[in-house]
Amino acid sequence: MAEAILFDLASTIAKGLGNLLVQEIGVASGVAYGVKKELRKLEESLSKIQAILLDAEKKSAMDNEVKDWLKKLKEIAYDAEDVLDEFATEALRHRVELPNNTILKQVRRCFSLSNHPLVFRLKMGYRIKAIIERIDSIQKDGVYSRIGSSSTPQSVDDHDISDGRRQTDPFVIESEVLGREKDKEKLVKLLTSSSGGSNEEEKLLTVIPIIGIGGLGKTTLAQYVYNDKRVETHFELRMWVCVSFDFNVTHIAKKILEDPSGSESQLREKLSGKRYLLVLDDVWNEHAGKWEDLRKLLIGGASGSMILVTTRSRKVASTMTPDKLFYNLECLDENDCESLFNKRAFGDEKEATNHPKLVKIGKAIVKKCGGLPLAAKALGALLRPYSDENYWLDVLKTEIWNIWNRDDEAEGEILPALMISYNHLPSHLKHCFAYCCLFPQDHVIDVDDLINQWMAHGFIQPPSTESPLTIQDIGNKYFRELLWRSFFQEEIIDDFGNRDCKMHDLMHNLARWVAGKESLVLDSTSISSSGSSNTTISISSSQALRHMVYYFEGEENDEGDELNFPTPLILRSIDKAQKLRTLHLQCNKFSQLLAINDGLLSSLRGLRVLNLRGLNMKHVPSSIDYLKQLRYLDLSHNDFQLLPNFICRLYNLQTLRLNYCEYFNEWPRDMKKMVSLKNLEIDGVDDVLKYMPRGLGQLTSLQTLEYFVVGDPDTCPTRKRKKQMGGVGELHGLNQLRGKLWIYGLRNVRDSRDAEEANLKEKSKLQSLILDFSVVDEGTRLSREDESVLGNLQPPSKLKDLEICDYQGIKMPRWTIRSSSFLPYLEGLHIGDCHNLKSLPIIGEFPCLKFLTLWSLDALEVICNKVVVTVTSRGGGEGKPSVTLFPSLQQLLLDHMPKLERWTISLVQGGRKEEEEEEEEEEEEEEEEEEAPQHNHNLHLLSSMFPRLTNLDLKFCDNLKTMPMLSMEGIQHLTSLRKLNIKNLSSLVSLPDCPAPATLEELYIDSCPSLVRLPDCFFANLKLLSKFQISTCNGLKSLPESIQHLTALKSIEIGSCEGLTTLPEGLGNLASLQVLRIWECPNLSSLPEGIQHLTTLETTKH
Repeated sequence: MAEAILFDLASTIAKGLGNLLVQEIGVASGVAYGVKKELRKLEESLSKIQAILLDAEKKSAMDNEVKDWLKKLKEIAYDAEDVLDEFATEALRHRVELPNNTILKQVRRCFSLSNHPLVFRLKMGYRIKAIIERIDSIQKDGVYSRIGSSSTPQSVDDHDISDGRRQTDPFVIESEVLGREKDKEKLVKLLTSSSGGSNEEEKLLTVIPIIGIGGLGKTTLAQYVYNDKRVETHFELRMWVCVSFDFNVTHIAKKILEDPSGSESQLREKLSGKRYLLVLDDVWNEHAGKWEDLRKLLIGGASGSMILVTTRSRKVASTMTPDKLFYNLECLDENDCESLFNKRAFGDEKEATNHPKLVKIGKAIVKKCGGLPLAAKALGALLRPYSDENYWLDVLKTEIWNIWNRDDEAEGEILPALMISYNHLPSHLKHCFAYCCLFPQDHVIDVDDLINQWMAHGFIQPPSTESPLTIQDIGNKYFRELLWRSFFQEEIIDDFGNRDCKMHDLMHNLARWVAGKESLVLDSTSISSSGSSNTTISISSSQALRHMVYYFEGEENDEGDELNFPTPLILRSIDKAQKLRTLHLQCNKFSQLLAINDGLLSSLRGLRVLNLRGLNMKHVPSSIDYLKQLRYLDLSHNDFQLLPNFICRLYNLQTLRLNYCEYFNEWPRDMKKMVSLKNLEIDGVDDVLKYMPRGLGQLTSLQTLEYFVVGDPDTCPTRKRKKQMGGVGELHGLNQLRGKLWIYGLRNVRDSRDAEEANLKEKSKLQSLILDFSVVDEGTRLSREDESVLGNLQPPSKLKDLEICDYQGIKMPRWTIRSSSFLPYLEGLHIGDCHNLKSLPIIGEFPCLKFLTLWSLDALEVICNKVVVTVTSRGGGEGKPSVTLFPSLQQLLLDHMPKLERWTISLVQGGRKEEEEEEEEEEEEEEEEEEAPQHNHNLHLLSSMFPRLTNLDLKFCDNLKTMPMLSMEGIQHLTSLRKLNIKNLSSLVSLPDCPAPATLEELYIDSCPSLVRLPDCFFANLKLLSKFQISTCNGLKSLPESIQHLTALKSIEIGSCEGLTTLPEGLGNLASLQVLRIWECPNLSSLPEGIQHLTTLETTKH
């Protein structure tokens, strides 16, 4: 089915040929000079065939002759694309090299046969003629005549298929799971039942398998159950592992621990004595011995621990538990399936009522989905842009419903509904989807990396010159369209903005099917099933093979012995697969073999994507120099120190990944020649990389550069290295940078004018900026030098996250004085390790600020927030404060601020000019800090502060005496607070003598030696409090009696409280209490009698 993406390929080639001819008209020295006639003929031939391709692709699903004809044509198209790319590469080489060459060098080049323009044109001329002859031959085929006579004109614009029926937002996240409420309730009851299994072993660890066919929603149901509040309350630990085909006990243990270096003993320690829920998703293992090994490892938790398994196979389930515990998931009720379909197809019920005929056709389509949610969602998303009844009827009546399952090779693996969805994808999305077969099943896919690989293969159509979008923006639109159509599962975005997604295994099967023989994925399963000799032959002999991946990470057989796969045989066969465009070698055996056979890659000159990640290579293979079409190169997790200069001759390279190359410390000298580079990834090299290369600033297409280190010329080991070192001014022209930028070593900036040269304020696409003054050799530096440098590093106004660290200035620069209006979109502000800083910018009025982190500000004594009071009368009477302080703040952390005494509010009269305020700022600063302002508006201010604050962490602020959030007036207004963590507040004597917010769920108090009282009223309304921990508070003698009324409390931990003598007698009333841990409380002699009635409680006293 790979022929289904031919239309898009032909369109790309025809457009590229047209552009090449236009650019070369009248240029006698151009790379296409002398072969323009042949190029124009090739363009005409492809245009004729392109006119019937859409119709041919539709017929190929049911006509094998058409399918074979398209395969032949696709081979020709690939060869034509190679020719076009070679012309473009040669033209690019001329632009990069010739302007920098002396006359003498150009004369020498003319006498070099390998680089002579005439030799190049003759070679390319022969290849073009051969392609034209092959196209002429295929046009004489009877299939071409048959298709051509029955074809209707097709629109080549398949990218905008909106018909104006309605404006839709296809990226709405569904807020509920349809039709599974009863299933959820049954499973929640099974999991939270205290009885567990029927015998002692089952009571200790019960396994409940959810069994059902693919696409039924087993994983979705498990997630629905896993996140239920009752389940969360019942289990002390909840863990989720996607198992798939890799049922390796060691690997599963590491996944549970979320630690690649974790051990089985660490897992036993983690589970010991705790009631836990473990979900094993997508299990395929039928080997009873493997399950028994895992079960033995998991024994040791508290009684009532549960394992929830999802699997398609009853045989798999029977190896794990008796069939009486099976939960057989049924197909969705037809009404629920129809609702799910309509939600995707129409958006809401109101819109559906406007199209009764479509609803009727939709009912018939839903019946064919067989109650499978995945099929209903995929087809609903497919039909959403269309209001044409005929289009809906075409989907309903397509032959695929009847014919597809008669294909023995696909039977049981591919759902007809998914194949229909694929067939109706625009051609460019078919390319992108089929490529995803290269990722292992259940693999977590890095979305941005996937888009970069699509870009490397030319799957993404570049934007017009007038468009503000980048090619990555368009690639992201492609991804979101596939996500909406259910070809990907829901994406996950972590705290750092990294995006991941997965692909349902049925969709993965479909991707493998449509990719056909163009893609080959080798791993332990595929090699074991086909045999090494057959695998080697298939690589060497396949003319269709374009993409190949080899995954092997020292896997073991059932007996625990390391498998020895035929890596040398496969390596020797790879160099015969000369039409490869993608090669991923992810195997720990390849390092030494590549070192021996450095020329392995030299024959693969059509490679666009090369991944040599994690091979422990000491040197970068020199044969990469031959890969002139390379667009994507991943050398991450290798051991080389030097990036060789031949990398700079890869003029097409768009993405270069050098992440976690722990010895990498020397750049090539000609980085400025990498003119196509868009993404330079160097995460995890900050310990070894000491400078950035001179000339980097000329790579104005660069969009991803997350780390930039400012080098110190005085520490350069050689004069050569010093000459190659670029300063912070290299950032000047890199205004396309987006995402995150961490600038490290700003103390090495010797002249503040260099900082201004960085031109940060013009980098409007940046979202996160770290200004880090740290250097390896601290030395001595005056604070005013840091102030001058930071003053010239004004960030862009659309920034969302700003961090300033190791800055040794006494005050912040002027651009921070009105930073709330200057940075209106800022969501995160982090300032730390600034040991001389005595004042902060005005931070209370940031409209979007969600996260505020202040740490290691050793000299800071007062945090003062100014609020403008409006004038309400002609006589100058004061009105109410005009703003809410911290209107969006969710998380606040103050840590290691030993001199901080007060967090205060200062009121100023409105109406003054901003310039006057700025002039008075420095003069009044000291006076404002000395006087704690008293004003009748303070209560009003406190009631409106921090309306969305959920997490408050106060740590190591020994002198803190005044804090609005911990005052009686302030804390009760924190109506969103869920977590309060107080540590090392030496001056804290008591918590506020008023009710804490009823929303509080977690309370931690540690190392507060002056604390003597926890008022009863503070705990009176905490109906949601589930965790309470107090430690190293030696002045405390008792806990408040009101704790006995906290019905949601699950865990109480008390440690190192030497003064504590009694616990409230009412603790026995806490029916939800699961954990009571007490340690190093020598004066606490007994527990309350009522504790013995809590049958689910785990107690520890030592």
